[in-house]
Amino acid sequence: MEALSNDEINFLSVKQEKERRTFYFGMKLMLIVCLIMPLFVATIIHFEDKPVLSFKEAYWYAQITMVLMFIFVMMATYTRKLLFINLDLKHQQKMIESVEILQKKFMPQNQSFHFYIKSQIKLSIEVTQNDFLKFVEGDEINIEYSKYSKEYFGYF
Repeated sequence: MEALSNDEINFLSVKQEKERRTFYFGMKLMLIVCLIMPLFVATIIHFEDKPVLSFKEAYWYAQITMVLMFIFVMMATYTRKLLFINLDLKHQQKMIESVEILQKKFMPQNQSFHFYIKSQIKLSIEVTQNDFLKFVEGDEINIEYSKYSKEYFGYF
């Protein structure tokens, strides 16, 4: 483990801001649904031929269900990515892993060079043409990634 460089901290900060905006946008949409859906459900139940619940009961059952769903979705969405980026920025540490090059590939579609590597974090990495020619299959290289969110920073 090593400390993050300023460039890596900036990269994670930009990623955090992007994820935060996406998270808040999704939560705003969920909040609107949580406000409208109970009214919709209660209205449908109220206009049935023989309603089982009163409008007020149907509204509160739907409201409680939507609040529970909102809390579950909020927690699941936050812990999916944003929590780990926040932890990376708090602790500011990165992992360095020594990996073996399993296969070298040139991608003619976008004129890029890739190494397929033996790692639990990344399956392949894009490399420069010089490194593609310099390294052979079976060589070891080091990759850097953040400790918690596993954001890939580069190789050497």
